[in-house]
Amino acid sequence: MTHAFEPAKPSDRPAVEALLTASDLSVSYLPKDLDGFLILRDRNGVAACGGVEDLDETTGLVRFLAVTPTLRHHGIADALLSSLESLAKGRGLITLCMLTTTFATFAKARGYKPTLRGAALLVKDLSRT
Repeated sequence: MTHAFEPAKPSDRPAVEALLTASDLSVSYLPKDLDGFLILRDRNGVAACGGVEDLDETTGLVRFLAVTPTLRHHGIADALLSSLESLAKGRGLITLCMLTTTFATFAKARGYKPTLRGAALLVKDLSRT
């Protein structure tokens, strides 16, 4: 199944905040303009979201990856992460990081590796994909 992710707009912010809150994720550092964010819409609104924050010229951080509970386990998070990686590559990033304690198994299965800083920080070299 193909998923039509689209860039989020500032007007999507309330729906993105609602999804993140429902997923027990903090919205404290959610960028106002949602730059670097992708969303998936369904008939009920925003069904999935995620973003890439540039940390420097070559490194980005995957942020706020969430899928509405009724659509989980249907490959949406996998497709969203793949789309975010493509977005990051298009922005010139060669390394993506993910800070997680709940998503580590998912991330490791997709090529993210724990760092010496601890199991919660995982890194993927995009130049090898």
